[in-house]
Amino acid sequence: MPWPTRTEYTHAVRDYPHISIKDPKLKGGTPQLSVDGSLKSFAGGFSIVFPIDTTSKTYALRCWFQDVGDNAEVRYKEISKYLKQVRLPYFVDFDYLPKEKGIFVEGNNYSITRMEWVKGETLRGFIEQNIQSPHIFKTVASEFQKMVVSLHKHEIAHGDLQDGNILLKRNGTNVDIKLIDYDTLFVPTLKGLPDDIRGLNEYQHPKRIQRIDGQANEKLDYFSELVIYLSFLSLAEKPSLWSQFGNEKRVNSGLLFAKKDLENPNQSDIFQELKKLSPEIQQLTATLKDYCAKTSTDHLQPLEAILPKSNARKSNASTHTNQGFIFLNDKQFDKALSEFQKAIFMNPNHKKACYGIGLAHLHAKKYSEAIRAFGQAIGIDPKYKDAYYGKGLAHFKLGDNNKAKLALNEALKIDPHYQLAKQLLVDIPNPPIPPPGPSPTVSDFLNRIVKQLTNYKRITIGVLAVGLIICFLAFLTQMDAKEKALSQNTELNSQLTKNNSDIRQKESEILELNSSIKKLKNDNETLNEKYNTLQDELKTKEKPDKKTSQNVSILRRRLNEQTNKNQDLQEQLDQKTSEIKKLENEKLSSNNQKTQDTLVKKSDGSAEQQQTLQQLQNKNHNLQTQLTTQASEIKDLTTQVKQLQSEKVEMKSRNEELQSEIQLLTAQKTTSDQQKTVPEQQEPKEKTFNKIVQQELPKKINYSKDYRDAIMQAKISSNFGFIAFEKKEYDKAISHFKQAIEKDVKFPVAHYNLGCTYLQKKDFHKAISAFNTAVSLNPKFKEAFYNRSLAYIRTSRFKEAQQDLQKSLKIDTNYQPANNLLKEISNR
Repeated sequence: MPWPTRTEYTHAVRDYPHISIKDPKLKGGTPQLSVDGSLKSFAGGFSIVFPIDTTSKTYALRCWFQDVGDNAEVRYKEISKYLKQVRLPYFVDFDYLPKEKGIFVEGNNYSITRMEWVKGETLRGFIEQNIQSPHIFKTVASEFQKMVVSLHKHEIAHGDLQDGNILLKRNGTNVDIKLIDYDTLFVPTLKGLPDDIRGLNEYQHPKRIQRIDGQANEKLDYFSELVIYLSFLSLAEKPSLWSQFGNEKRVNSGLLFAKKDLENPNQSDIFQELKKLSPEIQQLTATLKDYCAKTSTDHLQPLEAILPKSNARKSNASTHTNQGFIFLNDKQFDKALSEFQKAIFMNPNHKKACYGIGLAHLHAKKYSEAIRAFGQAIGIDPKYKDAYYGKGLAHFKLGDNNKAKLALNEALKIDPHYQLAKQLLVDIPNPPIPPPGPSPTVSDFLNRIVKQLTNYKRITIGVLAVGLIICFLAFLTQMDAKEKALSQNTELNSQLTKNNSDIRQKESEILELNSSIKKLKNDNETLNEKYNTLQDELKTKEKPDKKTSQNVSILRRRLNEQTNKNQDLQEQLDQKTSEIKKLENEKLSSNNQKTQDTLVKKSDGSAEQQQTLQQLQNKNHNLQTQLTTQASEIKDLTTQVKQLQSEKVEMKSRNEELQSEIQLLTAQKTTSDQQKTVPEQQEPKEKTFNKIVQQELPKKINYSKDYRDAIMQAKISSNFGFIAFEKKEYDKAISHFKQAIEKDVKFPVAHYNLGCTYLQKKDFHKAISAFNTAVSLNPKFKEAFYNRSLAYIRTSRFKEAQQDLQKSLKIDTNYQPANNLLKEISNR
């Protein structure tokens, strides 16, 4: 039995989840959707995962599109049982469900796994989000080490430790780790089973990838543990490795190592770079290189057995710190900073290394970084007087004397005889208080007063001159504004008079139109009555008399006259609508409001001028209000004209329908006459009607050829629609199918394809309507019945769906999709 594809699983979960999902915990849940409305899913090498929201929590529904082996059910049962027994925090709620409780796809049941949904970032995603804070990578490495130690203690191996199967989540300064995807998980009760899935090349030993007859055991993770731990440890010490070997240079799912690096470490650039880092990384790199050369994974050791001891790390931190101070004395500040950072990496609580980093930044004139480093040293040792002095000196260099004094006073509290702090406090400038000046004499005082009065006189004359100029300019501005306001007032009055005249004219024209349409309605009612009378005569009389034929001729003539009247009314309405739009444009061109704003800004003159302007503004405001009222009236009149136009179109359409039906009745009467006069030459009713239709068509038209061409064009449009449907261009497909239906309304396949397209767009009511037309045109269309049942299911109309499936099976008893879906509906 072939396994479903990704697309088939997606259709089953998206279109009818309450039928396809059989797991009791997931049944009734809601599949999650992406921002664009598509079904959210995550595909791997052998499976696809759908997040499903239930009332209690979110689960991951995992489905396979490749055979996972005959022992799958046994494996998953043992794994689930053991994980519930040990209850480690690194695993999530997990259950394997056989096909009877799994998922129903394309007429068959398949097994699934249900796992509690975990939020977090993959390894690569976590690195990309935190590359600017590399210290967190050291925390990840530490937590990862704790996790693998716990797994080794319980004899558990994941079997596929890699980017997508480890999720990281920051929790303050800590990092939580969760493992997912338990296809390759090893627990003690599975010893001896084959090692079927071997993971990604960038994380696994080359010999494990090549071996085809291996067995699962607790050592499966030893190699990938070292690869991941070493990668995070190296990024914490040198984050630039990510841009060089991880993020920009790689297209696979590895971290710092690629397949070629693990197969040939001697020719690997990353192995050469790691040899330049701290001794601990150098030692782990040498161990990984030795692992790659081994011929079997059975000789590898767990991660905790190969890590350097903590005492050695502290010793190395002191060595790097001493070397950093040597470089600092030689004024090699970059090298000194590198050594201090290596020491911090090995021992984050090394206060002298933090102090050295502060000194290096201070010499490089990076005072803010220096303050931060000295603060870290003080945080480790609050009695570190040298760090307080360095912090004060950095604040002094930045010009923040108050903070500098606070730091220096803290240093003196620790050691009152600290000479450097005392000297710096003396050097911090204190602005002197200016001394009082000599007392002025009486003559000096009088001379100063005379001088100031002279200056005041000049200033006063200048101010008065400027004031007179401003008043004169304001007067001119007021006069100009008054003239403009009067002109605007005259224009508004003229426009108002014209609008009133136009409105009265439009009202009279609308009254005439109403009268014409009322008469048209009466004529239509008369036509309907005569049409009904003619129908009754056809039902009661076997042969129409001359009077009936005359009535038909009169009706035709009346209809033609009525059509001409309708055309005249249409032209009048179009003309009036155009005039009303023109009137609205003229009204909108009024710029009265802008004129008012200008007047308000410029009105700063005498009281009399302001009063005149205010009166003009009030008049203009009243005119504007009247124009607004007229605009509303014109809008209402336009609406009435549109309504009348719509009624006229409907009446015209009804007249055409009446004319067509009367022609049909006339044809039926002619057929009846032929049947009475020549009974021995009677032909089938359909052929006789075709002859009548052909006789009434113009002679120059070949009816049969045009009909065949229409069918051909309909099929071409339908084919174009099917191509668009396959490309998932559903709107384009709908347009093509509708064109096919316009060319041949009795083309059932076009209606069926249209329904399938609406079904994909989740417009189920339109889909049902299209399928209804398809089955009415072709009652043996089993696929249309089946797809209509799917639409009924999505609208929770299960009874109708069941009836459609039964109809489909009556047409073809071996139609397996309908048979399987009917069983599922019956068992729900």
